[in-house]
Amino acid sequence: KIDGVPQRRSNVERVLSECALEDMARRQIGTLSKGYRQRVGLAQALLGQPEVLILDEPTVGLDPNQQIDMRKLIKRLGGQSTILLSSHMLHEVELSCERVVIIDEGHIIAKETTERLRDRVQGTANVLVRASGPGKDILAALHALNEVSQVTQQDGSEQENTVFTVRSSNRDIAREIAQVVIRNGWDLHELRPITLDLEA
Repeated sequence: KIDGVPQRRSNVERVLSECALEDMARRQIGTLSKGYRQRVGLAQALLGQPEVLILDEPTVGLDPNQQIDMRKLIKRLGGQSTILLSSHMLHEVELSCERVVIIDEGHIIAKETTERLRDRVQGTANVLVRASGPGKDILAALHALNEVSQVTQQDGSEQENTVFTVRSSNRDIAREIAQVVIRNGWDLHELRPITLDLEA
């Protein structure tokens, strides 16, 4: 059972509250769902008020709602302890962590904030463009921009209000896209970056 000796009652109650386990405090651990058993393990680690908490794949095997709850709990605990989260699921790391260290065969190959690492992974700017005008002409104009490596016309037609995706090594390519569309008298309906996650 999740219980504490009287002199540690206040600490136990605090941990039960942090882990949302108050209603389960008198239940046998073996009768709990996997999500709650994960919380119990975390609660046991928190009883010692550790400065550093190491979590290995904390959301594996949890249903989607339990995964969300666990991520929220980890973020809350991050204000109290240094949390080292080990995971092979980069999407999970991106949702839970502020900084990422990637280790390959014992060597650190990257150590960045999640945002800067995502930029390194992408290596390029990816932009969605929705514009009205002759599709073939817009496609050619976008291809002609400096440092553009790929332009894809999503619907493959020359209709009005056509969608393109542009890939470029120029991080400020969106400004040049807007300029070329407006300069040619075409209507620009949408221009936004396409954000890739760390697993893309």
